[in-house]
Amino acid sequence: MKRILLYSNYSNHNKQVVDLTIKNHYEYSSKYGLDFIYTQTEYTPYNNTEELKALLQIYDAVITIGTDILFTNFDKDIRDFIDDKYSIIIQQERSGVGVNGDFIIFNKTSTIFEELDLIEQQKKYYWSTQAELDSLSANLNMLILKPRTLQSINPTAYNGQEAKWKQGDFSVHCHRPSYAPKINDKVNDITNFIRSHKDIVC
Repeated sequence: MKRILLYSNYSNHNKQVVDLTIKNHYEYSSKYGLDFIYTQTEYTPYNNTEELKALLQIYDAVITIGTDILFTNFDKDIRDFIDDKYSIIIQQERSGVGVNGDFIIFNKTSTIFEELDLIEQQKKYYWSTQAELDSLSANLNMLILKPRTLQSINPTAYNGQEAKWKQGDFSVHCHRPSYAPKINDKVNDITNFIRSHKDIVC
């Protein structure tokens, strides 16, 4: 069986969010035998490529996930989304244009380390790993999934039907469409979602 890591990091800024979602991430990881690591760091919009390369020496896949995501369907095994032909598996942005960097699967393939080097080299040109992956999509061995495959958007904060969370979806991303939502709004959104869906959210 593949050895898989579910990985996230957080800063003091979003510690309140982590307090609401960490149990959900731990329970999902425990059910499917994933290793689970949360680290506290200064905020950065970039994935640490050197850290990913070190982790991929140990793991067959590393899944980076935003702290504002909740697993909502524990019957779905993350392994079913991992296609060994691809180094990076990511989802389209909610509009269907571009990609969303809050849920990424980095798969240990024969080319993943070279691809991580390429991503690192491009960092100075882009504002985030998400922007890098979007711009480099033609140069990477990357599978881009349709909206609502890995994550859906909190229905109370987003009106677009193509990405809005529905019962049975794998996870909900409690994110507002604005570039920099207030942390209290995010905390309230997550709290309200958990209260309304106690039957499916640990």
